[in-house]
Formats: sequence, C-alpha cells, structure tokens
Amino acid sequence: MNKKAEASLLESREAVILTHNWLCYLLLPLEFKDDKDESFNRNVYGTICTNGKELIYNSKFINKLNTPTLDFIVAHEGLHVGLLHCTKRFAHLIESPEDKQILDESVDFIVNDILIEAGVKPPTIPYLY
Repeated sequence: MNKKAEASLLESREAVILTHNWLCYLLLPLEFKDDKDESFNRNVYGTICTNGKELIYNSKFINKLNTPTLDFIVAHEGLHVGLLHCTKRFAHLIESPEDKQILDESVDFIVNDILIEAGVKPPTIPYLY
C-alpha cells in the first residue's frame, strides 16, 4: 500500500461526495487496493479500475495526478459501479482483446458524459475518452 496515493484517493472521495452527494452510495463501499498489494495484477492498464467492490489503483499513476483530475477519475469509477459495468452482463459481447478495449472505451464515454451533464468538472488532460 502506498500511503500517499491512498491518502489522495480518500481526499478525492471525500471531495466528490461533498460536492456530488448522489455518488456517496457508490463510492463509500469501495475498498482501495494498491495493485502492487495483490499476488496477481488485476489492473491491466496500470491506472485505476474497479471490480464493483474495490478501487484498484496504480500508485505511480495516482501520485502523478492533480486534485481535480483525481476527483473526476474517482467519480468516474464510482459511476461504473452504479451502472453495473463491473458485472458479467457484457461478457457475451467480448470475443477478443480488441472487443474488450472497444467495450471499455464505449462505457467510459457514457460514464464521462453522465458525469459532465451532472456537473462534475472534467479534467483538462487526455484521460478522457
């Protein structure tokens, strides 16, 4: 566990909940897991992801982000949980790694659009599909 990254994530989760309280039910149950703490790496992109129960992060990635960007990314991962993107309901659509990439990017577009429409300020860096 990287204490700096986890502290940043906790601060961002708190900031997001205080400004967009509808996300609290999605974000509060998530446990933070450094992808280095696991015996296998479930965070294939080396950034941040969720399985619906955990927010799995790469501490090097988190430590490079500014606060507004991390706030948006935390809200983004929480909304994936709320929209059930972490369930196996899309499994029948994935036949290849390319399909998974297309599906991941497609649901990211949807999540980002919902967050922006709800007033969550998007980052000004290229982490946004």
